[in-house]
Amino acid sequence: MQQIVSRYFKGLIMQLYEKDFLQEACLIKETAAKVSESVCHGDVELLFLNRFGNIEACSDEVLDQVSKNYPLFNSICERIDDGDESVVFQAGPFSVVGSSFSAAESFLGYVFVLIGGIDRRKAVKNLDFIEIITSQISTVASMIARGGVCGCRDGVNPGVFSRMTALPIN
Repeated sequence: MQQIVSRYFKGLIMQLYEKDFLQEACLIKETAAKVSESVCHGDVELLFLNRFGNIEACSDEVLDQVSKNYPLFNSICERIDDGDESVVFQAGPFSVVGSSFSAAESFLGYVFVLIGGIDRRKAVKNLDFIEIITSQISTVASMIARGGVCGCRDGVNPGVFSRMTALPIN
């Protein structure tokens, strides 16, 4: 019953906010495509989670980790909403740093930097550098939003970063 109600409300929300959702999805997709070229190499991966529960990820491995640990990622999003910015945690083989993601002063969701091969302690040690990356991602999104260069038609762009998946909203 809870799943049926959840799907109903998710559908209702999608209808009410479809235009905003498509614009945000396009903006996230374009931003992800731009930054993935320079960030997603080797042991560093990116994950974008918007407020509707949709995910953009650099690789299928990242999507797999999020699927396995979705309650953890969801609770981290709640902590970020409560003001605990740049949350560091472990998810499988990745140390993860999560923070809010915005463009042109408008909240879009969350960005997670997943780093393989280091433990949580090393991630905390390098937090200043990782925060620079997340800040620059928001800057890129703002530039795309202000420049009106989002190339999506009807919110769909089969570009470099096309692994968008919807997970259930709790």
